[in-house]
Amino acid sequence: TMAQPQAKPITLKFDTDYFSDKDNLLKLVKRLNEANRYEVSVLYLSESLAHIEVYDYANGGGFDIFINSKNELTIVPQTQANELVIEGVIMKISDIFEGVLK
Repeated sequence: TMAQPQAKPITLKFDTDYFSDKDNLLKLVKRLNEANRYEVSVLYLSESLAHIEVYDYANGGGFDIFINSKNELTIVPQTQANELVIEGVIMKISDIFEGVLK
């Protein structure tokens, strides 16, 4: 409801197995770190598995990125995350990983 909005996970599925290569996970972390407004914490990272926490200082919103498969990642909005914050991270991800998002 509008009175009590709930954040729902957003799953991005690619037509390529990007995350089977650890170098691609490192590219993602590097790209997020290049954004001056982000605070990035990598909690776990290995082939096809990652948990990355991001806080956007400019917009005051945070989110987690979970990677649990070779071609899929999930963005879980956290504190005060809004459409602008989520759209920004999706744009950064799509800058790195080309192909069809399902």
